[in-house]
Amino acid sequence: MSKVIRRRCIGILALILLWSLTGCAQEIPATVIQTPEPTTAPTPTPTPEPRDGSLLDEIIMSVVSDDEAVEALSSDRIDLFAGCIQSPEGMDAIKQTDLQLKTTATLSYEITLNTVDTRKTAKRLNPFYSKKIREALNYLIDREYICQDLFLGNAIPKVQPLGTHSADYARYMDAIHQVNMKYGYDKEEAERIIYSEMERLDAVVNKDGKWSYKNREVTLKFVIRKDDVRLRVGNYIADELESMGF
Repeated sequence: MSKVIRRRCIGILALILLWSLTGCAQEIPATVIQTPEPTTAPTPTPTPEPRDGSLLDEIIMSVVSDDEAVEALSSDRIDLFAGCIQSPEGMDAIKQTDLQLKTTATLSYEITLNTVDTRKTAKRLNPFYSKKIREALNYLIDREYICQDLFLGNAIPKVQPLGTHSADYARYMDAIHQVNMKYGYDKEEAERIIYSEMERLDAVVNKDGKWSYKNREVTLKFVIRKDDVRLRVGNYIADELESMGF
């Protein structure tokens, strides 16, 4: 009897223990251990070596004409064009590209006159010896026409030596304005001054309508740059002087 009870107790105990182990196994969640991915060490930034002179390792120079400049810039064939694009065709070509234009002060153009009195040495009359005739050129030359039609709007008239970006231009703006107003384009005034002064210098108008001095026709010699817009400017000024009898 006792053996039977003992076996039953052992069986019940084994059953309870098995049930307990099974229950515990169901309640413990599974744990997934992930292996960390290998990391790559950052590449150290190289220390720049000290160098002398320019930061460019190589500069390639090439000859590019004004006509080729726009295409060469827009196609990245060149990075810098050290010249001027002033032709109507060149300006139209720029508008057809995505090149960006920025306006800045660059340079100015002038007329250099020979003021030597040649009446005694060469027996000829140099009209620009006269201060009044030199002054009359301010009335004869239409600066607005040159800037708008010849420079295609890429220039502004300038009567006095100071540029608009100069600090002195702002300081003397009132005086500059008076000079600009005084020497505005006035061809009739230029003609009046030139004819009056040429007659005072003993010059006369011959049968061809040209000025002559002591039976020798007054001749003006020009040196005109022909590689850019200055050729058109020079021809315009020569035409205007011819209309004054020269």
